[in-house]
Amino acid sequence: VAISMTLLILPLMESSAELRKGGGITAIEYFQENEVLLGTMALSFCVVALQWKAHDSLYSYIEGEIPSSFMVFTAPWLLSIAFMPVASVLFVLNKDESDRLAKSAVY
Repeated sequence: VAISMTLLILPLMESSAELRKGGGITAIEYFQENEVLLGTMALSFCVVALQWKAHDSLYSYIEGEIPSSFMVFTAPWLLSIAFMPVASVLFVLNKDESDRLAKSAVY
């Protein structure tokens, strides 16, 4: 989960190439040009953090070794965490209201 949260920053690193090269873009311009990307990343980060906390709370009551059968429940959860950045982009960038239900289901 921590790796998934760390990977959320990669699109921001790509978009900051001009800023790093000193290509005439200021930090303020960078934030203005990438506000949607930054907001999407922040949204994904918060949702993943909340999911992680809920997952931790769920398993905190188990003493000793967690049975391998619990992987049946954990694997789909981990897949949803890995997919979270894609879902966030679909939710934020797609302004078409006709597929609101589909976007909500993905998220």
